[in-house]
Amino acid sequence: MKNLLAELQRRNVTRMAILYVVAAWLLLQVADVGISTLGLPDWSGRMVLLLLALGFPVALVFAWVYELTPEGIKRESDVSPAESVVGRTAYKLNVAIIVLLVIAIAAIALDRLVPGAPPTAATAATQAEESSPPAAVAAPAMVAVPMQAPVTETSIAVLPFIDMSPNRDNEYFSDGLTEELLNSLVKIRALQVAGRTSSFAYKGRDLDMRVIGEELGVAHLLEGSVRKAGDRLRITAQLIKVADGYHLWSETYDRELTDVFAIQSDIAEHVVEALQVTLLGEDAARMRAGGTTDVDAFSDYLQGIYLINKGSREDSVRAAVAAFDRALARDPAFVDAWIALGATMSTMNANAWESPEVAWARIEEAATEARRYAPQLAGGYMLESFLHGYRDRRWIEAIESMRRAVALEPGNANLLFNYSMLVSQMGLHEEGVRAAQRSVELEPTNLTYQVYLGRSLKFAGRCPEAEAVFRRVIERDPKFPRPRYYAGTCRYLAGDHEAALALFEAEPLPWMRRSGRPLALHKLGRLEEAQAAWDELIEAHGDSAAFQKAEIATQWGDKELAFRSLERAFEVRDAGLNLMLVSPLLMPLRDDPRYLQMLERVGLLHLLDSVAAGRD
Repeated sequence: MKNLLAELQRRNVTRMAILYVVAAWLLLQVADVGISTLGLPDWSGRMVLLLLALGFPVALVFAWVYELTPEGIKRESDVSPAESVVGRTAYKLNVAIIVLLVIAIAAIALDRLVPGAPPTAATAATQAEESSPPAAVAAPAMVAVPMQAPVTETSIAVLPFIDMSPNRDNEYFSDGLTEELLNSLVKIRALQVAGRTSSFAYKGRDLDMRVIGEELGVAHLLEGSVRKAGDRLRITAQLIKVADGYHLWSETYDRELTDVFAIQSDIAEHVVEALQVTLLGEDAARMRAGGTTDVDAFSDYLQGIYLINKGSREDSVRAAVAAFDRALARDPAFVDAWIALGATMSTMNANAWESPEVAWARIEEAATEARRYAPQLAGGYMLESFLHGYRDRRWIEAIESMRRAVALEPGNANLLFNYSMLVSQMGLHEEGVRAAQRSVELEPTNLTYQVYLGRSLKFAGRCPEAEAVFRRVIERDPKFPRPRYYAGTCRYLAGDHEAALALFEAEPLPWMRRSGRPLALHKLGRLEEAQAAWDELIEAHGDSAAFQKAEIATQWGDKELAFRSLERAFEVRDAGLNLMLVSPLLMPLRDDPRYLQMLERVGLLHLLDSVAAGRD
């Protein structure tokens, strides 16, 4: 045995083994980058590894049988001891091993500084399309996550697909396709899918995939590109594992525009398969429900979605309604368009851009048609909940409809947000906080969701936790509306009226700023200033601030004025009345019979006992 080991050493077989292993490791690193860059199939990496493994014994046999001499390669048995140069060969092999080890150590150190160097969000999708990516676009800073669920292997974010059309004029289509894929995956209850707002926060940003995954709290990212030219489509899609940048699946589709629906289904199904999720029959049916096979209707729908996401301006919202109407005129069974139309009309109603009668009639139509054509989807039940609660004030039925919607799509962040808003206002505090926390987990960059999580905590009497949430929002965006007012009410209730006034005066939203100042100024004994602030509120907002006037009057100790203001709020259908059960500023009215009468008129009296008992 000793003779064999000595002979292996003499013939440089051990050195060859070490050299081969180190060189093979470096080659695998290069191959991994090359395969990712060129978008080669996943099996390419396994093929390289297999070839290297097969080559290892060949290299060892070669080192045993042959010797490198000044005259070339000769069989070891043909070289006399006097002519042998194995010592010089050993020295060369030692140098080669040291050089390769230095390179390997440097690569490992670099990997620790820039972990895995996976492809970036802006470049990975375009590598199959062009040699150089488009310039990165500046975007708002990312938001700290107040709370985030542990990352699971079935978690995923769908990043905005890049518009690679010749004139870059099909952004609405690439964005819409992204949303459709996201909505398909959300319907699968076994998946945890990051919400739309968080995913689109990375649009145009050239960031490391691992950074994005960590910020969103997901294990996988789906990204790609869309090239639309006439009736031809080229769609690339890649599913990437955040931990190492490895491509679990990738595909390029060169098809006719009419094939877009089949492409969407194929991508979603491959993602489910790659994540090893069992697709239950009802999930599969839900994933495929709600769409259309009419390309023009689909294009109109995507235009509407694009306009809505541009921001809540009246002109863009009206244009979105028109786009959804065009889509539905072509395909009356297009449920996704009905749901989008109903939600958009809700925005129109909330901003008084449409009369309540017209808005609610259209929302009711949308809810009815959505449930008729696709009762397995959550959207129709969410719209139904809006009707029961915010129109008819039948809150128990509203909660039941919203709970049914959440049961169908428990991973839908927007749905959870609306659910939390509803039940928190009804005094079901723990239920509201849980739903709000879950919406924030799914949408960690959505500041609105974070603000309303804080509001739910405030209504639940957990002001210290609420204030921590508000502080984080203010740190991330000092101009973001609402957190200062809500934090100010917490300080006000705690008796810290100076701090409350400072927060109220710094609130960017005018009606909230004007509603808060009279409260704090009055408590500080600055009565003339408080009266001037009250007058400013009335002059600026009139009856639209009727509920806020009732809160202020209650805190000033003027119950008669408070009830007159509540009566006026009821007459003008002030949405603030929905907060009568939970507003801490109205607490001094609780023992007055007129308060109970008003609760009955707004449909909240039957919820009072459960709120008082702290039941969920």
